Amino acid sequence: MGKVKRVLVRCYNNFIDFKRDMPMRFKRCKDFWYRKTHKQPKIMSIADTVNYILDKKCSVSRFGDGEMKIVCGDGIFFQKYDERLCQRLREILLLPSEKYFVCLMDMFGGMKFFRKKSKRYMQNILAQYRKRWLPHLSFERVYGNTLMTRCYLDWKNKSFCGAHFELLKQIWNGKDIVIIEGEKSRLGYGNDLFAGAKSIKRILGPAKNAFDKYDEILCKATELIGKDKLILLALGPTATVLAYDLDKLGYQAVDIGHVDIEYEWFLEGATDKIPVKNKFIGEVEGGDKVCSLEDEKYTGEILAKII
Repeated sequence: MGKVKRVLVRCYNNFIDFKRDMPMRFKRCKDFWYRKTHKQPKIMSIADTVNYILDKKCSVSRFGDGEMKIVCGDGIFFQKYDERLCQRLREILLLPSEKYFVCLMDMFGGMKFFRKKSKRYMQNILAQYRKRWLPHLSFERVYGNTLMTRCYLDWKNKSFCGAHFELLKQIWNGKDIVIIEGEKSRLGYGNDLFAGAKSIKRILGPAKNAFDKYDEILCKATELIGKDKLILLALGPTATVLAYDLDKLGYQAVDIGHVDIEYEWFLEGATDKIPVKNKFIGEVEGGDKVCSLEDEKYTGEILAKII
């Protein structure tokens, strides 16, 4: 009797899940046919994207689903909607490709390389936003791949991940770097991601709504950082704009986003998004509850705090 009851409960739960998912299933179906009948952006592979950066020594802005939501007038967990930010992001998306390197998420075509959970998430995002995103994109250029820094958890085949992280590290190996990051992001702390860098300094911005402090962050960066330094950015959508403005001022600035968290998950062999001690993760429940860090080496790297 107990076995029959468990089967009935499972069937009932599956029915409820199916019923709850029906509106999204309908949207995904409509989006499938919309994709078939409309041009989609051209996006490089991850390896080609990194090799392009290494060859051209260019600055990079990355657009994930969060940046694209702001482009469409919505806010996200760690960055409220800001009209000025929205307009700047739209401007950068349409920059001529020979002048600046802009990356998009490689999810507009097929998704056979993604694990099931990630594929469904991306399908749901596109079902809601594809029609609103496409008018802001160019179909004449080739975009880089935003997933160059998210090269572990979403992938079905993870055998290439270690080699890709090693390729990515070549961007900063042997260089003096300055990381502009959220105050609790702590990129490279506790791992060897930047072990090959010649030196590391940091400017800390707000963990949330960093664009509120944008002008102050840009001013402080130009005041404290020499143009011989490589600037690495991890400040949400603010980094997407900051990379472009720093490039115009003569710096090489690369938006590397979530690379440290992806690297932590890679080292851990994680199969899902999990908290990482001492680091802010907006995508994990409770991931914004991060303690203060008293570490002499880390605090000695901090040039300024703008929070």
